[in-house]
Amino acid sequence: MPNNGVTKEKLLTAKAVGEMLSLSKRQVFRLNSCGKIPAPIRIGGAVRWSESTIADWLAAGAPDRKTFERIQKAGKRPRRKIKRQTSEDLKEQLGELLLYLQSPLTEYERKRCWRTFELKLREYLSIKRPHQ
Repeated sequence: MPNNGVTKEKLLTAKAVGEMLSLSKRQVFRLNSCGKIPAPIRIGGAVRWSESTIADWLAAGAPDRKTFERIQKAGKRPRRKIKRQTSEDLKEQLGELLLYLQSPLTEYERKRCWRTFELKLREYLSIKRPHQ
């Protein structure tokens, strides 16, 4: 039987989401209207949440909807082929990362940026001082 691009994602009702979060159904709808939980999927008049989206949201620390959508968007960037970079390219990227770190960031974005900075710095140092 062909899949036709349809996944068998479990969809949760407000009551089920409330049970996952130890909240009432009414409180789930309040959080939704305030933009504090991920956006639901609307099917006709029904409102459902993807189980994996709620799990990812909780794993990310339950940020507000806009922050969570930014996190998701950042995590779904297309993968590029890895090519060996020159020391000048890496030096430029390190400078850009330092400038980015000076802007207002969420805790998640800051940690991710520092991790990227650390990896780029190691790569830069390995080019400048090759292993002997």
